[in-house]
Amino acid sequence: QTISGHTEFIYVTDEGIDIENDLSEMHTYYFSELQNRNSFKQAEKISAASLPDAQRIALSKQMFEGTVIEIGDSVNNDGFILNPTCIYENGRWDYIESDNQ
Repeated sequence: QTISGHTEFIYVTDEGIDIENDLSEMHTYYFSELQNRNSFKQAEKISAASLPDAQRIALSKQMFEGTVIEIGDSVNNDGFILNPTCIYENGRWDYIESDNQ
């Protein structure tokens, strides 16, 4: 729903209705759907308010069952994720510690 340039997203969850405003800053994330952890593929750019939102978007774009989803916040010149933030495999997210922290 958009009213005078302001957008609200309404999510229906098991706990009830959640209204999320677009006032939060959007971040750029990149995700790839891979055959396994050792494979690689050019990433797709997505915008999300937070990492959990990026995870939700990436999972909604997953095309094949049993694949690995990799999310990061930067790509190299060839479009591959440089330093993954998290990887989804076997039904769970694994978070990767950054060397910069």
